[in-house]
Amino acid sequence: MTREEVREIAVTAADETVHRMLTALGVDASDPDAMLKMQADFRFVRRWREANDAVPRYALKAVVVTLATGFAGYLLILLGWKP
Repeated sequence: MTREEVREIAVTAADETVHRMLTALGVDASDPDAMLKMQADFRFVRRWREANDAVPRYALKAVVVTLATGFAGYLLILLGWKP
């Protein structure tokens, strides 16, 4: 078997495997629109995951700012500040 024959067999096997995997996932690998939709879905899921990962950071910042503002207001009242 020549090197080119081995390469051709490997490429064919890889193509069939990818096609079967995409078909199992419900994507028509021969339809370019279906592939673009799948890519858009992956981008959406990634943005959604990144946004969900950012929520705890923003929540912690909001809690810290709220507590700091409340503490500052308490100190102003304690010191007798009148508007």
